Amino acid sequence: GESVSFTATYVVAQADIDAGGLSNTATVQGTSPTDADVTDITDDGNDGDGNTADDPTEDTVAASPSIEGVKTSVLTDEDSSSDLSAGDTLTYTVTATNTGNVTLTDVQVLTDTLSRWHSFSE
Repeated sequence: GESVSFTATYVVAQADIDAGGLSNTATVQGTSPTDADVTDITDDGNDGDGNTADDPTEDTVAASPSIEGVKTSVLTDEDSSSDLSAGDTLTYTVTATNTGNVTLTDVQVLTDTLSRWHSFSE
């Protein structure tokens, strides 16, 4: 009835998250007094899942893709008026940040609309 424990570590990679998690098994072996090898494939220890023999230990993650876009502007004040005026230059920067837990590809700016703002004070 003796037990021996072995510990291993693994650093989770982004590719593991993108794949939905990890599945892991190990094969244990010992030698009997008659020099016969005995082996077993590990079980996850959860028989409540309906699988009572040799099922892998699974660590899963739910994919949660999301993105956040932020657009900022910087004014080059050509006439030093400290305000937006004709002839000034505006430089816009659009930053897209992956705020989810999976890798995003083909990140791009789909639209970039510049329009005049109508605000009148009387």
